[in-house]
Amino acid sequence: MAESLYVQPKRKVSKKLLIIIVSIVVIIIAAGTVVGLNIYLKPSTKQATAPTAKTDTLPDLSKDYGACSLLTKAQITSALGKIADTLQDPVNNGIVGVVLVGSSLSNFSADAQSCLYHFAPVSKSATYTNDNGLTVQLTKFGNSESTAAYQKQITTNPGAATVNGLGNSAFYTQSAAGDAQTYYTLQVFKSNALYEYTLHLPADTSTDSSTAQKALTTLAQD
Repeated sequence: MAESLYVQPKRKVSKKLLIIIVSIVVIIIAAGTVVGLNIYLKPSTKQATAPTAKTDTLPDLSKDYGACSLLTKAQITSALGKIADTLQDPVNNGIVGVVLVGSSLSNFSADAQSCLYHFAPVSKSATYTNDNGLTVQLTKFGNSESTAAYQKQITTNPGAATVNGLGNSAFYTQSAAGDAQTYYTLQVFKSNALYEYTLHLPADTSTDSSTAQKALTTLAQD
């Protein structure tokens, strides 16, 4: 069994500071400004969109890329340890279209299927969101130009660290201080596909980043 993830509370953010941060985010969204890279997509109201591109607004459940069969629950609990002691069955989030924000590539083509594993039982209304669990996402690109453009977008993120020995290329990112959610993401490119493994933790908790990366790497190698 891999090293168990140790989760510890984060320092509390003052209510006044939180209000200021939320206000700034609302202003940015209202202005239509997109900053940084959309690490992963979920079929919810937070879907990334672009005025010149057409995307699927509802998840397509008629097709299956196999995101929910990439890993078994036993593999996940073995890699993550005690944090996944009460791991729930996978939830198929369906397939949605992907838009590469800020790209001028006219023939960009990609869609993605995500699979959610909650670390504890959740209400029916919260089934398709994940703030305490593991998300596995498989993105398929329609052409090599789209794959290259998406990878280039990731490399422009100063927080993305290159990971050697996985697929054609791989990158590791984590949430920054003050983010609304704690997450750790490993992205692995293989041919014209992208495999993403994201560990979500409640906003007021965190874990050792190197331990999280090691656990996600174990999952990517399975």
